[in-house]
Order: sequence, then structure tokens, then C-alpha cells
Amino acid sequence: MRSLLLPAILLAALGPLASASMLYTVDTTLGGYPIKASADFTPGNGTLSVTMSNLLANPTDIAQVIGAISFDVSGFDALSGATLASSSGQNVTIHGNSSYTLGAMGPSGWTAGWDNVAGVILLCDICDIISTDGSWPANFLIGPPGSNGTYSNANSTIAGSYIYNPFLSQSATFVLNAPGVTADSRVTAVDFSLGPHFQTEATATLSGGGGAPGGGPSPVPEPASLLLAGGGLVLAGFMRRSGLRIRRG
Repeated sequence: MRSLLLPAILLAALGPLASASMLYTVDTTLGGYPIKASADFTPGNGTLSVTMSNLLANPTDIAQVIGAISFDVSGFDALSGATLASSSGQNVTIHGNSSYTLGAMGPSGWTAGWDNVAGVILLCDICDIISTDGSWPANFLIGPPGSNGTYSNANSTIAGSYIYNPFLSQSATFVLNAPGVTADSRVTAVDFSLGPHFQTEATATLSGGGGAPGGGPSPVPEPASLLLAGGGLVLAGFMRRSGLRIRRG
């Protein structure tokens, strides 16, 4: 029994292996406006969690708010489709004098689905351009105020806009039902849609490795199975050096 104790302790120290998250970022200029955003993806068994953030402080125009994000994920069963299981964000109303009022936390008002034409999953506020009451949708994702505590740069498309207020403040979280996805799935082809139109898109790159040429993904991270195998090899080497043997029977 004593010879089994050390291996058991070492294996326990490895602990449960969580799904690896993938952080995609964009920092660019579109139509003369700076854009800065991120999306953190965590795949699970049949699910995909997304935390999306608009990082641009004190924006000027509606063209700098996020209305949608599209992406692909390996293993996803497109025939079954993607649906939004839950979402959460905080509303913010930006007034005509550039001040703002935070609202309550609640569902984002966004939706999710599979885009058959582009072959990507679409998570969006602008999937329905005109809402059921005939108005443009609210809940676009906007960045934080400026250092003076107001949206002093905002023009009339943001400040006091009866069309787009309220916005979602800075970040929102989403959980998608994504059949076929596992903890080892990879997210690729991440594009942010800015403003109220799908045509204005910014391609994100995988943070940490700089991405491949053309905004592609960085090298695939080690799946959980390889981490376990690596841990086993380290353990075996330690046992040989220590002269320990596992008793059989």
C-alpha cells in the first residue's frame, strides 16, 4: 500500500482538468473609427460559453458598438443548430448631455443560430433588424465611459438616441447549446459586426500566439487527453528514479 501512496498523491495534485478558454481580440480602425473588443470562448460538452466585451472607452458613433459576432467551432453539429440557453448583461442609458444611467442586470436580448449561407454560428442583437414593435433593436454592446465619467465624445447616434438606447454596458455573457461541441473543440473564424449592419465586420485574432497569417488561429492547444498522458509520463519517470514499483495483485 505504501508504494501506491505517492502516485496517488501526484495524480490528485493534477486535479480535474477544466476546459481551455480561447480569447479572441480585435484592435483596429473601421471607417475612420477605432474598434477594440474581445470574446472569451469556453467549450464544454454540448455547450459553448462566450464572454464578450467592448473595450473601447468613450465611443463617438454607433459604428463603434457591437451588434453581432460570428464564429465556427470544431465538432459542432450544424444540422442540429445552435440555440441560446442563457445570457446576461447590464443595461445602460446614455443621455443627451453625455451622462449615463445604469440599469439592472438581466437577459441580453440577443439570440443565436446557425448561418447556413456563411457556415458559421451567429450570436447577435441585429438578427431581427426591426423588432416586433416596429423599432430598431436596443441592447447593442457599448464600451465604458471616458475618464471624466461621461460619454463626452458621443454624437447623437449614441447620446440621447431614442433608436438605440438602452445599450448593454461593456460586457455580456452567453451560454449556447451547441450539439457536438466538446471541451477539446476549437473556435475559429471570429468576426465582430459593428453598428446596426452586418456589412461592417472586424476579424479577431487569437490572443497569446498572435494568430496565423490572415487573422487565423494560433497553434492548437493541448487537449486534456495529452495533458493526462504527459502527467503519466512524468509520474513514470519519477517512479523509476525513486526505485518505486506498483505492486500487482
